[in-house]
Amino acid sequence: MTILFLLLALVLFIAFVVLVVIVSRHFPELRILNVKTDARVQSQKKKEDLILGRLARGSGVSVKLGKALKTTGEELRRVGRRSIHRLRDLEVHYQELKRKGDQTGNLSQDELLKVFEEATELVREEDWAQAEKKYIEVISLNPKEVKAYEYLGRLYIKMKQFDQADQCLRFATKLRPNDASVRASLGELYMIEEQWTRALEELGRAIAKRPGNPKYLDRYIETALALKDVEKVKIALRQLQESNPDNQKIEEFEERLAELA
Repeated sequence: MTILFLLLALVLFIAFVVLVVIVSRHFPELRILNVKTDARVQSQKKKEDLILGRLARGSGVSVKLGKALKTTGEELRRVGRRSIHRLRDLEVHYQELKRKGDQTGNLSQDELLKVFEEATELVREEDWAQAEKKYIEVISLNPKEVKAYEYLGRLYIKMKQFDQADQCLRFATKLRPNDASVRASLGELYMIEEQWTRALEELGRAIAKRPGNPKYLDRYIETALALKDVEKVKIALRQLQESNPDNQKIEEFEERLAELA
């Protein structure tokens, strides 16, 4: 029996050695299947963290921005990583901004307006990568410019990078909690994601700051209808009728409300 056990142990040992040899020979192919152990992806991950970290540290804003940018990077890696070319391009752009910031300081209001106009045109042309650079330029030089975060968030919505959009817009609300436009933008993002309760809350905050705004009321009614909240639909619909009686969607909303009632 002892000899039998020794032979069995020897066979198992030899099988283990053979398995190790096979895995070692094919490890490069196996490694590609595991994103976390792929050296190229790991290098790309570190580069992304470095760029986002630099933007956070160089902004002069509180640690919360650093956390927001860090989370943005983590979420981005979850849904799909940036291309190596784009990361390299962003790194070069950051270095240029850093040198410019050291020399000139914050952008003036006229300069801000010009950059925003340029970015708007780029968005209109769907040149989203260049538009992103413009907004990052503003954030790098004027780190508390709320509109830069809002516009960047809305750009990420167009790019379907919803996690990044959420981070930008929520950080904008921390800088300026009562900004109706930012709250409405965040509400629209949650509508796209069908987070109806959160959307209604944000749109409600926007309307509280700008009562009677037809666009905000339109979005609010749509969201309340999705939630089948009859009372909130009625209240918002009355406000829309008072503020914008010629609104073409009033009749449609009334019909949809009747279907719920």
